[in-house]
Amino acid sequence: SHHYWTQILGEGADNTIIDASNSFRSVFSVSGVGRGTVVSNLSITHGCATNDPDYGSGLMLQRTGLRMVRCAIKNNAIDKGYGGGLYVSESLPELFECSIEQNDQQGGGKGGGGGIYLDDRSGIVLDSCVIASNRSNRGIEKTDGAAIGTGILGAEKLSYVKIFNCLVVSNKTTGEGIDGISIDLNNDPTKVIIQHTTFADNSGVALRFTDAPSATVSNSIFWGQADDVSATNSAYSLLNSVLQNESTNSRPGCITNNPLFVSGYFLNGTS
Repeated sequence: SHHYWTQILGEGADNTIIDASNSFRSVFSVSGVGRGTVVSNLSITHGCATNDPDYGSGLMLQRTGLRMVRCAIKNNAIDKGYGGGLYVSESLPELFECSIEQNDQQGGGKGGGGGIYLDDRSGIVLDSCVIASNRSNRGIEKTDGAAIGTGILGAEKLSYVKIFNCLVVSNKTTGEGIDGISIDLNNDPTKVIIQHTTFADNSGVALRFTDAPSATVSNSIFWGQADDVSATNSAYSLLNSVLQNESTNSRPGCITNNPLFVSGYFLNGTS
């Protein structure tokens, strides 16, 4: 049998720009393609989704194994919906050296995931990516109106969440909430691995687990948030990491030393 894959190859995120000019629901959507499909070296910007609810103002993925390389999903806005930048449904995307920045989940009521929303039966690999300066006004069906998962929100029935060598920084809400990553698994046996990732200057809690039976966070930095990790009915390991607001007791290899960031979030020679 023959397999046919699609490749969309730009000439750099600063040079190849797919710009919806705030006039379309999503900049574009991808459905039903395999892992050989690649999108690389381009920007997806100025999607504007206004239906109630809506999905993926920048990019919507459904039943796909898309791979993205050196792309930017930025400056997209969704009102009462899911995924200001990227919405993932029944899909297993892999993102390498991509940035998800300055996307906005604006409305109240239903919605969440200013940067990325992972829906049921999905998984994601993020490697050397930046999740930064995304915003969310309110959360998903929460009576207190708290914003949940401004950078990334993962819902139940996920296949896996693997995050390596990433920056999750400066994500904000207008009120209380989880501003970095929130993963709610409803006790499904999902594999969650976060390694070599920096959480910094998010306005509330950096990382939240809810009903997560197993998760591992290692060799990571938590600095400049109101709280490092929040967990409800969850079991997680926190290893060999820099913590600002958490106790290092029973956390092998964890320290509380200031990471001494320079030039953004690089470490200086004495860190």
